Amino acid sequence: MFSNESTRETAQRVLDFINANPAVHRQTTYFGDRVNTENYCGTTMCVAGTALYVEYGINSPMSFYEHPVFGRRGNDHTGNSYAKVAGPLLGFENADESDAIFYEMDNERAVQKLKHLVTGDLMAFDAMIEEDIKREQEELENS
Repeated sequence: MFSNESTRETAQRVLDFINANPAVHRQTTYFGDRVNTENYCGTTMCVAGTALYVEYGINSPMSFYEHPVFGRRGNDHTGNSYAKVAGPLLGFENADESDAIFYEMDNERAVQKLKHLVTGDLMAFDAMIEEDIKREQEELENS
């Protein structure tokens, strides 16, 4: 994680934006891509969506999917998702790392995880991930 200083700076800008605009940060408000309904971006202004907004000004599924560099219908036709593009911006090397924050459904926990990344407290970040895994296992056992 945090392959260079620019990813830490991007994470800080994302955190600053969320702190300045808490009413728009939503980890659980889903919307679908109306053009390609099998593809969902995730959330409206989750950590991943905020990273793309802060870095590229992308603020809707259409502006993402039509982006000339990495959009679904852009020049490279990669079929990227918000998480695939936002992950490297925040220093994540793979989806397993980024999923822990991008798919966190609790706004406060997502922000706390982001804070741990910004401050470089990876032990605290990992501890939160371990809590998530334990909670998921308990839910499976109880269902």
